[in-house]
Amino acid sequence: MSTPSVPSSPEPRRVIVPATNRRDWVIGLVVAILVLGAVGYGIFSLGSSSAKSGITGFVIEKNFTPREERQITLGGSQVQAQDIAGIYILQVKSRDGEVYHVGVDREDYDRVRVGDEYLIPRSSVVSE
Repeated sequence: MSTPSVPSSPEPRRVIVPATNRRDWVIGLVVAILVLGAVGYGIFSLGSSSAKSGITGFVIEKNFTPREERQITLGGSQVQAQDIAGIYILQVKSRDGEVYHVGVDREDYDRVRVGDEYLIPRSSVVSE
């Protein structure tokens, strides 16, 4: 018994792309410059907005509420425990007259004095 032969499929035609000409090269270069310019503009505009990311005002009062607690922080492969004596709050009056209550840690609370200028991050703004 002989096995029937399977006809082989014809080879696909190969498409030969001609070399790029000067016009294609210039278009590619212009597009690359535009893309890099857009990325550069984005990086610089993000950097300049960080200075506007808060409200500046003056500390008018410092409040401490005693409340002992232990904060446990889980991060990566570490577990950190920190004893907190209480809640530290600064009352800051902005240049437009609004009063903000800003929760801070003990180091900031001890460093700042009433009358000092203070930059309030927008993420922690809670108006009264």
